[in-house]
Amino acid sequence: LAVFLMLGYGYYNVGHIDRTEYIIETDKISADYRIVFISDTHYGTVQNPAVLQELMAEIGALEPDFIVLGGDIVESGTSKESMEEVFCMMGKLNSRYGIYYVYGNHDRQEDREQRSFTNQELEQTITDNGIIILKDEYAEIGDDLILAGRDDVGYYEKRERLSAEEILEGADRERYIIMLDHQPVEIAVNGEAGADLQLSGHTHAGQAFPAGLFMRVMGMPCYGEYQIDDCELIVSSGASVGVFPIRTEKHCEYVVIELKKISASN
Repeated sequence: LAVFLMLGYGYYNVGHIDRTEYIIETDKISADYRIVFISDTHYGTVQNPAVLQELMAEIGALEPDFIVLGGDIVESGTSKESMEEVFCMMGKLNSRYGIYYVYGNHDRQEDREQRSFTNQELEQTITDNGIIILKDEYAEIGDDLILAGRDDVGYYEKRERLSAEEILEGADRERYIIMLDHQPVEIAVNGEAGADLQLSGHTHAGQAFPAGLFMRVMGMPCYGEYQIDDCELIVSSGASVGVFPIRTEKHCEYVVIELKKISASN
């Protein structure tokens, strides 16, 4: 009975996406910013697409300054039609400074025979919908922010990517620097390069007990807010799950970050 109850709860949990909010204060900005962060939707696979579709109006009503898509929005099991659908849907979200995207480890899986779209088709669809890809590069946002995106480090096979220091070469380090990295890795290195905040997903908070517990025991960033040396880290559990439709670790979510200005005297 306990097993069936847990499985029932886990199945129910996949079909509900909560909003998780963080407030971060800094003296490096002159105005407040609202950031929406969405990752790991794995669209068109495990979760009912209608669950994410219904969320779009809620996110749009928040009037974010900018939106970050943190990778694994699609995967090898996503059809080409579903891939085009999700980026069209997300590209219509309103924000002051735009929508930014970093690749996850599932978005580009060239070795999967069942994959129905190429990397070129994926990139073209993203950009055609007005979404800006940050692949080992950065963008300036307003007068205060640097938003940098690292290419995904890879999973089974590691990818070559620029270092955080190389990405931020020429960036104004007096600005508040946000580093986007799909997997919660190299946080201290990103901080040494000047990143004040890192946003990551990938972990699904362990997805099914006791995976999350093992990650925490091993000292791996799994879910929530961390301070690692000079860099603050937020790890999202993601808006969906991978492989099987059960979640007993945390909840599906999208993240809202309220970045608040404070005076230097405080």
